[in-house]
Amino acid sequence: MSQMLPNELIEQIVQWLPPLHRFQLSTAFRFLVIQRQTVPFLEAATPDAASCKGQVDLLNYLKHNSLPFQYSSAAMDGASRYGHVTILQWWADLGEPLLYTKDAMNWASRNGHTQVLEWWKAQKDRYTLQYSDEAMDWAAEHNQSETIKWWLLVSNLWIHCSSKCVDWISRHGNKELLQLWFKQPFVRWFPSLGRPSLDTIDYAPNALILDFWLNQDRASFKSSTMAMDFASQNGNLGVLQWWKDSGLELRFTSAAIDGARENGHIIVLDWWIESAIAAK
Repeated sequence: MSQMLPNELIEQIVQWLPPLHRFQLSTAFRFLVIQRQTVPFLEAATPDAASCKGQVDLLNYLKHNSLPFQYSSAAMDGASRYGHVTILQWWADLGEPLLYTKDAMNWASRNGHTQVLEWWKAQKDRYTLQYSDEAMDWAAEHNQSETIKWWLLVSNLWIHCSSKCVDWISRHGNKELLQLWFKQPFVRWFPSLGRPSLDTIDYAPNALILDFWLNQDRASFKSSTMAMDFASQNGNLGVLQWWKDSGLELRFTSAAIDGARENGHIIVLDWWIESAIAAK
């Protein structure tokens, strides 16, 4: 077992060193003192911050220089959120208890980091996977179609989502993904996950999506005045024409024409005049 030299003996040894060596040694000690007293208090130099930024070198520096190494679930959650698989593996290899929450997989899904989701899936025998409805709902809201496909076709994990998920897929006009959605068994088990809401129809972005929903479930196909009002306000001539040709009840308010006029959609105003719908 090694023993520490007495301070008095160390001072005597140092006195025998050449002046330049004494200066270098003194500088090195000062650096160590500064390092220990300042680095742990730098916000950007914490394990949590380093993990969010993907800074493996900083994590190694903090860990192997006997500096305070305090971390929270923000390390794994942040690395997952920003797509840093290397950081996730660094923590797993470290051997310390992993701290994480459902935000890890939820945010990875929202941001389209399927490589992160794959990493978590590969760890399912070591760690409990945590995620919620927000994983798929957020992915759908932010039009992460490849991530939705990963959940449906690749993950082999239990699907968590709400009815908002299919609503967002529809709003983004992704007919291919809608068709894939309705092939999934959970839609049969939970019919509400395949039933269009009023907003789904009202905010349908094009005729293809409207056709899809009408053919999918005519009984559930319901809309409000917002369907034509919103299309008119946003210059969506294709949707307006679809409603006119559909044979369904046409419902709209004065906001349709007012909105088109305020937003400068001349072609839509011409359509209203030529169709003579508003005059009926």
